[in-house]
Amino acid sequence: MEWPVSDIDCRYIRISVPKDAWPLDAGNNQRYISLAEIEIISEGRNVAKGKAVTIYPNKRIRNFNKLSLTDGLNHFGTILPTRDWMEQLARRHDLQVERPFVAAELNRKYARQKANLTRMSWLTILLTAGIAFALLIGRLLQMRAVLKTRERIAANLHDELSANLHALALLGEMAKNNIRTPSKLEEIVERIQNLTKSSRNATRHCTNMLKANTIGEDLPKEMRYIADRLLVNIRHQLSFEGQDHLQQLPQRTRNDLFLFYKECLTNIARHAEAEECHTCLIASASRIQLTVTDDGLGTKDTPASLKRRARFLRAQLQCERPENGGTRITLKLKIGWRQRIRQLSFLRKRHSSIAS
Repeated sequence: MEWPVSDIDCRYIRISVPKDAWPLDAGNNQRYISLAEIEIISEGRNVAKGKAVTIYPNKRIRNFNKLSLTDGLNHFGTILPTRDWMEQLARRHDLQVERPFVAAELNRKYARQKANLTRMSWLTILLTAGIAFALLIGRLLQMRAVLKTRERIAANLHDELSANLHALALLGEMAKNNIRTPSKLEEIVERIQNLTKSSRNATRHCTNMLKANTIGEDLPKEMRYIADRLLVNIRHQLSFEGQDHLQQLPQRTRNDLFLFYKECLTNIARHAEAEECHTCLIASASRIQLTVTDDGLGTKDTPASLKRRARFLRAQLQCERPENGGTRITLKLKIGWRQRIRQLSFLRKRHSSIAS
């Protein structure tokens, strides 16, 4: 409660409460006046702070500290100036107005954070599953590569060594027949030695997956050599078209193509009982076709070793019996677009070097 007081010089101020304004109820009910603090403001200053207080009559006052009425404190602490108190009330009003917006923004951020946390949890689960799946796929691909490597090594050993062993048997028979002709016998023994060294190198190359890259460097030349070595008593003819395109084939493709041709000749020398064999290799920028024809007994059943080689090359294999007898083996290999670009660049460089 505030009361305005006119400016006046005085030694003390008396606050009176009339009796009729403070009646007592009948019975045991009583009323009291409670004062927390008394302030007298003069020119913005509390002149009553720390002054003595006298209460009359004081017979109904119990356990009361008179100094607490003018100590500048109320029940909650320091009494603020009116201006500060009004500013704080205004600030409180503004905060109460802004509080719903702040609460709504916090709830929105909490909801977004919860959604992000849920999303991150699902992403973590998917990432874990993806890593596990990738590891499983990698393991399967590794096992598949190992199986392919084993199969390729077995095929290389079979195609290389079986042909060499058959050639050694033929050369041994020729040496036996020419035992009384020293000049021919010396030549045959030398060929046996070379073939033995070749078999040793072939075994090493096969176990290393032909890592040395010595087979297929000059494919036409090596095909002629292997035909002369295996078809000892069989007339054979070889024809080549587009030899420049052969040099741009990958090393493994040339190796497999050579071993496919070698297996064809081995089958002819062993089982066909042929007198003549003809080989035609046609290479272009888009495809390669190898045809091996003999006039032997003839068959329509494709040997398993040739099927395996064709699968390595990812080529089409056809085995047919011509009208005049014998067997015709046709291998068709398509060249991918990347290999075509590589061949074109190689041919351009070669032509430019020749022109210069």
